[in-house]
Amino acid sequence: MFVICFLLSCGLAEDTVRYDKLTLLDGQVITGQIEQEAGDYLMIRVIRAGGKVNFVRRIAKHHIAKREFVDLPQRREQTPPEDAVAPAEPEAEPDVIEDKPAYLASIFNEWDIRNVEETARRLLKLTNRLTATEVEQLDKVTEQRVGGTLAQFAARVNLEYAQIKSGQGFFRLFFLTHFTLRETHELLSEAFRQAIDAKIACHGHRPTGEACDRVDTISQWIQRPNDYDDQGDHALEFSRQLTRTMGMARELVRLRHSLHFKKELIVELNSQRQRLRELLAVVNQRKSQAGRRPR
Repeated sequence: MFVICFLLSCGLAEDTVRYDKLTLLDGQVITGQIEQEAGDYLMIRVIRAGGKVNFVRRIAKHHIAKREFVDLPQRREQTPPEDAVAPAEPEAEPDVIEDKPAYLASIFNEWDIRNVEETARRLLKLTNRLTATEVEQLDKVTEQRVGGTLAQFAARVNLEYAQIKSGQGFFRLFFLTHFTLRETHELLSEAFRQAIDAKIACHGHRPTGEACDRVDTISQWIQRPNDYDDQGDHALEFSRQLTRTMGMARELVRLRHSLHFKKELIVELNSQRQRLRELLAVVNQRKSQAGRRPR
């Protein structure tokens, strides 16, 4: 009886197929089957939900943060009736941008209307497919249109999108690629310094009713976190800014590892991150104490 049940259960078990799973530096996760690897690039046949194959994608290896395998259920085809109408296949994503100057022009149009996310997505797609000669040509166009090189423009857009998304405190570079590592590090380093010295004010009233017009900076408290003494609205805003600044520091560490910075520079930045964590713990404690005080 056990053997019969075991065989039946085996017969009902769903077959699986092993696929390649790639996690890119910008956070994208791509699942499929690698068909070819040559030099600095690989070709992967992308598999989407239900085992549906949509297109073959060419990916630069230096854009890949992690490679692993994943087992997914095998898609079983059902034979449709003879008179059935086949569903329309989705259009395959083009692997090659035929007219790159025209595509860059469309990116500038998105930027002009402040569609930052779409600008960042299109820049990522464009810069993944450029030769050195094409970069030189598009740098000239970028200089005329917005100033600076294409890599500098892409880094600027990426940083602005990250700042928009960090409204609640969390900061992350969503479209980071090898093409813009140095330019992004330069811009983010300056943004981090500004965040450390930025004035953080609270307006309105504390839980006790008195007016709050306090103005502080992170640099004012980072060396003496336990002395931070506010328990009102300022602590709430200070906590948000600290969380955002810690995210910047984390991304800077990631950039410095990718750019092979000297170890002591990475250690120094990690020490600063630790001091930020200690200050954030104190600020959050003061914030929670304010929430418990009777009004």
